[in-house]
Amino acid sequence: DLKADKLGNLDKWIKLAEPTKVEVKPYLDTSIGDSSEAILNYANSNKIGLITMASQSGKLATAFFGAITRKVVRQSQCPVWLLRRH
Repeated sequence: DLKADKLGNLDKWIKLAEPTKVEVKPYLDTSIGDSSEAILNYANSNKIGLITMASQSGKLATAFFGAITRKVVRQSQCPVWLLRRH
């Protein structure tokens, strides 16, 4: 199940943020549509101060997900922090 998989990944990111005392407001949108627009609209509507995204590596990942990250970085009204997966 895609939603369960994404929630599991989200839980991992939340646990990584806990020691930093950074307030985390996780949001998972499983609707179909333009992901970058959904991220930007949510951030603007909820006065989000920082968007954190995992960067992708590899040709295939960059082709599919790089465009989303690129659009969010370029059009966001708040800072975007990219985390590299290991």
